[in-house]
Amino acid sequence: MITSIHNFGEKLKDEGLLFAGAEVGVAEGRSSLEFMNWGFEKLYLVDMWATIRGQHGDASSPQAWHNLNLSGVKEKMKPFGDKVTILQGDSVAMSSKVPSSSLGFVYLDANHSYEGVLRDLNAWTPKLKKGAIMAGHDYNELYGVKKAVNFFCDSMNFKVNKLPELSEENAGFWFYVDDIA
Repeated sequence: MITSIHNFGEKLKDEGLLFAGAEVGVAEGRSSLEFMNWGFEKLYLVDMWATIRGQHGDASSPQAWHNLNLSGVKEKMKPFGDKVTILQGDSVAMSSKVPSSSLGFVYLDANHSYEGVLRDLNAWTPKLKKGAIMAGHDYNELYGVKKAVNFFCDSMNFKVNKLPELSEENAGFWFYVDDIA
């Protein structure tokens, strides 16, 4: 049973899904490092690393903060060489650089607005192979994440699973791309 994002490594390994993944919304790369330590053969790291006026959360931080984060991510990922591809830009635009049906795991933690989450779900779900896992952060009522994920999963007949150990403020979600409700 998955009770935390930290449990996904073993699950992905057991299910043979560590061939390729993507983290959409990287910031300082703490999760990226954990994901690579799970044993991914390939990981795409996607973030704007840019100040976005009017957006809540980290995106509104000063550009110097984003520059420092990007620099730190590059340094953290050096040991993994070409197993890591950094894609800087809009998450939907960057999804076009990843082949369809090529990923075993996508983790969403980027734009938390309802519209932003739907854009990411629509752009990144086709990148997952059948039986792969989509997961994400902030599945709560504070942002548009929960509403967007529920709408998307209802329309696709995917069963949403909530990560139970996290607080309501930081709740996570996951679903199989072929898990019919």
